[in-house]
Order: sequence, then C-alpha cells, then structure tokens
Amino acid sequence: MITTVHNALIAAAAAIEVPQERVVLISAADNLTIPRPRIEYQLLPEHYKRSGKVRGATRSGSRMDVKRELYEVTLGVNINLLADDADWLGNKSPLFIAALPPGINDSRGNYVKIRVQEAHLQQPPAKRVGLSEIKVFTRINRLYLAHFIWRVTAVEEKELIETITFNHPEIGEKK
Repeated sequence: MITTVHNALIAAAAAIEVPQERVVLISAADNLTIPRPRIEYQLLPEHYKRSGKVRGATRSGSRMDVKRELYEVTLGVNINLLADDADWLGNKSPLFIAALPPGINDSRGNYVKIRVQEAHLQQPPAKRVGLSEIKVFTRINRLYLAHFIWRVTAVEEKELIETITFNHPEIGEKK
C-alpha cells in the first residue's frame, strides 16, 4: 500500500511542480538536504472493518469465481506540504488537493478511495519579541489528513451444476 500512496502523492506533486524526489516518507526526510518546497508524508495505523460483501463474479464453463470482500481497510496518512513562501503555499495548496485523484487501483486490482479529511496551517512565528523586531525564517507548512480506503479480497471458486436429469416415472404409467 505504501507504493500506492507514494504514487498518488507523486502525481499530485507534479501538478504543483514539486519534483518527485522531494516527495518522501517523514522518516527519510531531513531539514538540511532536501530543499523546500517538498512533501513529507507519514502513514498512520490502519483500521480494519470486517465485511462479507460480494464484489464481483465471473463465469467460465462449469466454474464461477466469486470475488468477496473480507475487510474494508482505512489507512490514515498525514501529508505535510512544506514551503518557504506563504504566497506559494497559499496558491499551490488548493491545486495539490485538486490534483489528488479520487481513487486509484492498487497492485491487486482493487479500487482505493482517497479522501482528504482535515487541513492544519502552521503560521510563521511573530517577528516581534517585546519591543524589538527580529528576523525569523518564514517557513510555513500545511498538514493534511487523508484517508486511503481499500479492501482485502479473496476469490472463491465454485463448481456449477451444468445439467439436471429428472428420473421420474411417466405420468399415467402403471407399475
């Protein structure tokens, strides 16, 4: 699933002109060598919900393959959009969210829904301390909470009955 999340974020980053090498897991990020603007993301715990829905069936000859949903899984992802310029962040943030696809297929062919739930803006610190003004870095961040929702599925093979033969006496026949 990490590859699916990464690919979705790279596609959205391209829309705001952030190179794909600047889209990194938060554990691989550092503040010194990766320049801003960049996107850091963190995977949160997955939440499983038991299900049993049938998602599809295909028939081939005397066999039917039934695709059954076992679990619906929700993966929370913190997406941190980091910039040096508040104007750039203000202009590009809506474009980034609009560029996130509503959903994509994972490696198993299951559809993964993508939903952005929350956004938190980190303002730069105040330039005044008491009566004096100091120079501060104008770095600014926007943190999004997105949910990637997918399914754990299994395929069940079922044998179909091809012919039915009724063995019954003819009507009106005496034994």
